[in-house]
Amino acid sequence: MVPRRKRYLKKSKSLASSSHDNTELDQPPPYSILQYGSSTIMAESKEHLVNGVANCRSDDEELMKDARVYALADYFLMTALKEYAFQRFQTKIQKLWISETFVDCILKVYRTTNDDDKRMRDSVVQVARTYVNQLWSNKRFQDLVQENGKFAVDLTATLIGRYY
Repeated sequence: MVPRRKRYLKKSKSLASSSHDNTELDQPPPYSILQYGSSTIMAESKEHLVNGVANCRSDDEELMKDARVYALADYFLMTALKEYAFQRFQTKIQKLWISETFVDCILKVYRTTNDDDKRMRDSVVQVARTYVNQLWSNKRFQDLVQENGKFAVDLTATLIGRYY
C-alpha cells in the first residue's frame, strides 16, 4: 500500500472511532467551498473594476464559459440551459471578439459542436465575417483559417454570400 494512503486510512479510522458531538456534524463549516469560491470571484471582480478597465484574462474566461456550458448542456440534453448559454454567448461574442482567445473560442466551438447543430458555429462565423479585416492581422486567425477546413468553408461561404 502507498505510504500516503496508509496515513490517510489511519487518520480516517481514528476520526471515525473518536466520539463527536452530533450538533457539530449537523452544522456546516464556517467557510465552505462555495463561500470561498464566491468571495474569490467577488475579490477578482473588484480588482477588475478598480481602474474601469476589464482584465484581459477575465474577458477570455467569459468568452469561453458559455461555449463550455453550451457543450455540456447539449451532451446532457438540457435544452433550456443550452438555449440560455447560446443567448449569453451570442451577446458576449459581439463585444469580446477582440479578445486574445477568440481564435481558441472558435476552435472550441468547432470541436464541441456537431455538424447538425450549427447555431454556435454560425455565431462565430458571423462575428468573424463582420470583423474579418481586423482579425486577418492576427497570425493565429490566419493559421486557424488555413488549418480548420470546416471553419474556412463556413467563413468563405458567408463572405461570398452562399449558404449551403
